[in-house]
Amino acid sequence: TSTRDIMLILIRPALSRDKAEIIKIHKQAQYENLSTNFIESFLRELTAQLIVVLSAVLFILVGIPLHFCLISIPIVATGILMAVMAGHLHKLHSHKKNLEHMSEKYQLDPKCGFWVAEAWEGSLKDRQVQFVNESEIAEMESQGLLLNRRKRLIGTVAVGVKEDKDMSEPPGTVGLLERLLVVADCRRMGVGQELMLRAWEQCGHHVQAVELSIESNNNLARRFFEKQEWVLQAVMETQIFGVVRGENMVYRKQCKKSLDDTM
Repeated sequence: TSTRDIMLILIRPALSRDKAEIIKIHKQAQYENLSTNFIESFLRELTAQLIVVLSAVLFILVGIPLHFCLISIPIVATGILMAVMAGHLHKLHSHKKNLEHMSEKYQLDPKCGFWVAEAWEGSLKDRQVQFVNESEIAEMESQGLLLNRRKRLIGTVAVGVKEDKDMSEPPGTVGLLERLLVVADCRRMGVGQELMLRAWEQCGHHVQAVELSIESNNNLARRFFEKQEWVLQAVMETQIFGVVRGENMVYRKQCKKSLDDTM
């Protein structure tokens, strides 16, 4: 197989020119999760309770015949959908705002960082992959080997520093793994693993442990991290207007055996 037929992938630090494309792929990922979040919210026990309560109100107070009270099901479903959409739009706005200021958040502190996976796509549909470094890409560009290739960002990862308001650990010793994303058509190709390796290399130099948060319905991500010996630390409940509930799973992994190693 020639180099022209292979997808070349470079893991590199994010640049200011990447901002618009980073925001775009994260926005697309949020839309992918919308239907899953709605279905999960609708199937919760609270939904059945709301349907029963609304049916009782329609039957007792409004006088609608009981068999017509099934209208409460689409009413409750519509309400949940509106709540999920509102939460989704709020999350989109929050993520976009944070990404627009990624240089201030991730690039000023030497403990932090933001990386992207940039791909030069080949001609084969089976997507053979080769990970390259910046010098190899520069050499290929000088030889004209990257002409007529589609170039795009296919993944991101970031490392931040945990703000521990309770001061349960020394300040600046716990990192946060954030913004890990691989676009849908490039998953199961090792891109997430390579992004993780780059982020973990950064963490190993600066912090004692790393934490990350995953939505409970993201089973693929949970299996990915559990296979790499991340330990479930806590389960945090989230709510949208007190109606739609979700859970975030907080995982943790040690980088260093003692704080002395970070000095």
